[in-house]
Amino acid sequence: MQLFQSWRDSLKFFAPGNIKLFGLLGLNTTIKTYEVWVWLFWPLFVVGIVADVFQGPEFKIGPVDTSLGFLISLTTKFFLFMTLFLSVRPSTRKKTYRYFFGYGLHALFIGALVFAKTFMFQAVTGFGILGADLFVLSLFSPLYAVGITFAMLFYLDSHGGFVDLVFSWLRALKMILYNLPFCLIVVAVPSALFFVFFSAFGFGFFPFVTLLRSLPAGKLMLLVWSLAKHLFIIVSVPVIAVSANFYTKRLHDQFKLYFR
Repeated sequence: MQLFQSWRDSLKFFAPGNIKLFGLLGLNTTIKTYEVWVWLFWPLFVVGIVADVFQGPEFKIGPVDTSLGFLISLTTKFFLFMTLFLSVRPSTRKKTYRYFFGYGLHALFIGALVFAKTFMFQAVTGFGILGADLFVLSLFSPLYAVGITFAMLFYLDSHGGFVDLVFSWLRALKMILYNLPFCLIVVAVPSALFFVFFSAFGFGFFPFVTLLRSLPAGKLMLLVWSLAKHLFIIVSVPVIAVSANFYTKRLHDQFKLYFR
């Protein structure tokens, strides 16, 4: 069957003769992504950290508690999310600000989806601002990195409409299904590390931040938490880079499977 043959082909990336080359390619993509992404968009990290620390007055949007600082922080994380995938994406164009501004329509639909899911998460779970912050942070987690990378790259390779967004997720799910062994192996170890991070800094740190955020000492706690979040975002790049390289190779090998 085509499915099982595809599974066997996906495992060939871990063969002794291929894994070194694939690893070096992933390292090269990671370095190039950092060179573009961090160099061009380091102000987003600064603004996000300042907004995390100085939350400002809280208010409600419908049933959801939020603050000016959280909205600014959420906006910076969305742009970090969007620009990360544009940085890692293979392109013949030089990656200057003009390159990134050319994906405004894509950013509009992705931004609407990220903001809507964040506020929906808050409304359904009743979690506060910091709970929603953890939800946004999970977008960069290795647990979802492969699927989100596939979906984002399919979408960035499209015209950027809403229908394209829907089909991008369907194609990403199909790519995961037909390359399931690779996906499971790639996310296994990084996901374990993520859960350690989440347990240590999420469940352990969350009550202290919630308790102290209104006190002077709370600013220091918020600063530490913000630095930890942004560090986590930065170290998410290697898994995304490896997933992007795999996407490029498998799309070339299986183009008719996804676009027939």
